[in-house]
Amino acid sequence: RSPAGDIQTTAIDIDYRSARERKREIKNISRSMVEIQGMFTELSSMVIEQGTILDRIDQNLTHTDRHLKDAGEELTQAKGTTSQSTKCWLGLLIFIIIFTVVVIVLIRSKRT
Repeated sequence: RSPAGDIQTTAIDIDYRSARERKREIKNISRSMVEIQGMFTELSSMVIEQGTILDRIDQNLTHTDRHLKDAGEELTQAKGTTSQSTKCWLGLLIFIIIFTVVVIVLIRSKRT
């Protein structure tokens, strides 16, 4: 063997080791990219899921608002009905009291 051949062999070994090192690094980068792709896919799924949840929350808030408005209207109607009912009962009570007083006065006036 000649010194030039040894140098050439050493240079080839260095190039081969360097190529193997680069290949290993490229494989690591490739694995990392696959992991990152998985993370982005999972993140995309989470964003879609959160969007669906937000849509449901918004829909529930809309329904709740409508139900609260309806309940307010029903309470207003009930208040009016209660007020009218109270007036009717009060009028009936006054009529009964007056009628009772008149009957008592008539009964007493006939006794005397």
